[in-house]
This record gives sequence, C-alpha cells and structure tokens, in this order.
Amino acid sequence: MRLPRLALAPGLLGGRRKVLVGYREAGGEVTGASDAAGGALAGSGHAMLEGVVFDSVHGRAVAGATVFAAGTSRSASTDSLGRFRLEGLLAGEHTIAFTHPSLDTLGIHPPVRRMRVDSAGLAGVRLGVPARRTVVRVVCGERRRGGDDGIATARVIDGATGAAVAGAHVEFSWPRHLDDGRHSADWQAVRRGSTDAEGVIRACGLPREVPITARATDAARQSDAVVFSLDRFGFARVELVLSSSTGEAAQAVPR
Repeated sequence: MRLPRLALAPGLLGGRRKVLVGYREAGGEVTGASDAAGGALAGSGHAMLEGVVFDSVHGRAVAGATVFAAGTSRSASTDSLGRFRLEGLLAGEHTIAFTHPSLDTLGIHPPVRRMRVDSAGLAGVRLGVPARRTVVRVVCGERRRGGDDGIATARVIDGATGAAVAGAHVEFSWPRHLDDGRHSADWQAVRRGSTDAEGVIRACGLPREVPITARATDAARQSDAVVFSLDRFGFARVELVLSSSTGEAAQAVPR
C-alpha cells in the first residue's frame, strides 16, 4: 500500500497549503496514521493481543498453532501451553484466526473471533478447536455414535515424478481382539477406498489406541506399508509413494 505524506507550506497568496513531500510504502496493510505535522492520530497507536488456543473437547492447550490477524502480517505460534502474543497491531477491530497442521490436513477452518484492541493496550482472547462431532460430520458426512472416531488422510504420489496419483487403491488396517470370557478371536479390521483427483483419500472410524497400517496400489505399482498412530486430536496424515518395487519406503508425515 502506497500512502502519501503531506506537509503544510506557505501559499503563493498568503496562508498555508498542503504539499506532497513523499510516500510511505508498507506492503498491503496500514501500519499507522498521522496528521500533516507527523503526529499520530487518535486510534492509530499499536497494541498487543495475548491469548490461548484451547481444545475444549480434550481439556488441554493446543501447541504449534499459528495465530494471525486477518489482513495483516502479524502472526505468532502457540507454545506448549497454547499461549501466544500478537504484537504491533494497529488499534481497532481485528479478525483473529488460527491454523494447525492437523486441522489443515482435514480442510477444517476453526471459527474466528472479532476483537477490538485499544491503542497502547493489551487485550486477551481465547480461541477454540471445533467440536469433534463437527469435524467428523464435515469430513465423514455422518454423525458417529460411539465407537472409533479417528480420521486419517493419505496422499499417494508417483515415486518417479512426485506427482499426485488419482484413482489409487488405499487400504487401512489394524489389529482387533475379542475376548468375552468364553471365546477369543483376533482379526484385522480394514477400511478401503480410492484417491480423488488430488491423490488424497480420507478414512473415518479409525481407532486411537492401536497402530494403523496403510498401503497403496494401482494397476502396476505398490507402496511400502506405513505404520502410524493418530495424534492427540485423533487425526493423522501419511504419504504413500508408489514405485515399481517395494524397496522405496513410504513415510508418515512428522507431527
């Protein structure tokens, strides 16, 4: 954004007139406002916003979230206690939002907060992760009642080119055990599906307490097996690499 800088100068017929003395460039955001003499205008001072990002479903703070004020370059990361501080905000109304890798993977956008911060002041805000039932409903298109509610996102890529592979077959499996006092049985539970145009598939109804194995195949290739566990939100993302042999191991995305 390019803003003019004005000053008062003697007029040709007496009095004073405004003249252009230069420009101030500050990217795409307003960082301050001043009068012709250079004094700060009311409401143009900088302020700070402190807060916490909290997962109300599990009753704990969210570390590693990125909090930002929409329309500005101001952002901050939450610490291990979910705390953050946004500094250098222009006093006034701001839309505060946050992102987190687990939610980004699922295409979930947490609700935003509209906040007012005063000049040279300090405001506080509490931001929350969407309710788990909301996430499940948005991603899985259903309301699950009881049972496993974990969600995993897998992306399948071509090992030679790195391009996404649409229509690849993906299988998620995990061990199950039943013992009712009279009978005992072990088996493998399975979820299957195919990747979309972006090489992505999401599997719902996965367990949180046991390791899960993911594999991908297409007409001529297959991936190595990837063993992973769901994160504390009950989500996970993995990348499966298709190759002509199984010597190329796929990797789970670090969290």
